Amino acid sequence: MNDHYHELYSSYQWLIPTQFNIAQACLYQWALNPQTARQTALIVHDAQQGSTHWSFLRLAKLSNQLANGLLKIGIEPGDRVAIAMGQRPETIAAYMASLAVGAVVLPLAASWSAKQIEQCLLDARCRLAITDLRAGPDVLEAQKSYTQLSHIIGLGFQHERVLPWRTLLIRQSDELSPIKTNNDTPALLLYNVDTSNQSLLGAVLPHKALIGNLPGFVASQNWFAQQTDCFWTSADWCSLPGLLSGVLPALYFGKPVVTTLGQPEAKQWFSFINEEKISNVYLSPDFLDLLLQQAKTNQVASTKLRAIAIEAGHQQIETFEWCQQNFGFAPNPVVGQNEINQFLVASSAKWGSLATSWGRPVPGHQVAVLNNNFEPCQIGQSGVLAVNRVDATGYPNPALFLSYWADATEQDARYKGSWFLTDSFGTMDDQGFFYPQNNPKN
Repeated sequence: MNDHYHELYSSYQWLIPTQFNIAQACLYQWALNPQTARQTALIVHDAQQGSTHWSFLRLAKLSNQLANGLLKIGIEPGDRVAIAMGQRPETIAAYMASLAVGAVVLPLAASWSAKQIEQCLLDARCRLAITDLRAGPDVLEAQKSYTQLSHIIGLGFQHERVLPWRTLLIRQSDELSPIKTNNDTPALLLYNVDTSNQSLLGAVLPHKALIGNLPGFVASQNWFAQQTDCFWTSADWCSLPGLLSGVLPALYFGKPVVTTLGQPEAKQWFSFINEEKISNVYLSPDFLDLLLQQAKTNQVASTKLRAIAIEAGHQQIETFEWCQQNFGFAPNPVVGQNEINQFLVASSAKWGSLATSWGRPVPGHQVAVLNNNFEPCQIGQSGVLAVNRVDATGYPNPALFLSYWADATEQDARYKGSWFLTDSFGTMDDQGFFYPQNNPKN
């Protein structure tokens, strides 16, 4: 494979429009164009009943109805709207509707407890939660203590304190003029819940953070998007990986996103991937290892997969070798956190992917390993990974968070000069590849 990294990195320039809205970029630009309105945005896989295709136009109409409903109950620009739902079309509609009316979306992960949900709602002073049966009971439990949560919109379940989804949408217009937002208008409020000490910290991301994530997504997906690309992720859509390493970039490029009703048995995952002609995926290392174990006991048919991005962790060399042998390419690790996602990635198509490495800095990002004096380390020396506020040309990094929610002290502590200190520690070799290391203070 030819290494194109240095050429790509040195020539990259950010192009950020002054006005930018994630809902406009991921949904309305396609739905309002007669040539793309009926293209598939979502594919809902059902092994029993057959798959259902949602066009951009159909998804936009549902989103508009919900947005008009949110306006009716008094949601205003800047209000925080919590979303706790599974992988379903209504989840995307909830994101788009909230962003279209200028709200700040607070995703609530499926793995969180009712107490952790309550902490996030309280800290964000959230007025509204949109949920389905997956998280509905936890949200209702949280509301007992956080009574300022004045509205809960529920899909697929009923409760006296829940406004049914259908009731809110009934007689709502499916036309909407989304409000105009600047690229630095807050869009997402992502919490990092520490289960060991119950602390939490919310990072506010602007609308332009989506653009900041695109180079890493494109590279880790082996130069997305190609004409027949079709995307799927096992990640929770109410999480950072599910959103910014997953569905939002795929929709930004106008390519279909696949979801499945329920979880197929382990032996059926490859059948699912084949049936829906999925070309690009984002998985956890554990999920990829599960597929490998399945492959050892079941014959794996040829797939249309051309890229596998994985959340960087403890990647198994055996898994990398198996992917290379069976698919012709290695998985691409992706490194990120709530404050700055996809700042290191591998790209087997453009600069290689190694089982022991996290990859290289994404074009548009300056990444370094800093020592205890917060100076760049020598090659091979371990330290904290840091991302600069600006790129190599001095342009502000659009992927970086705006601020911590109501915690300026912590925000100041995370910056040393122009460097943002991440949660990761590592080393860099003489080719610019980064490798994980344990925290030297532990």
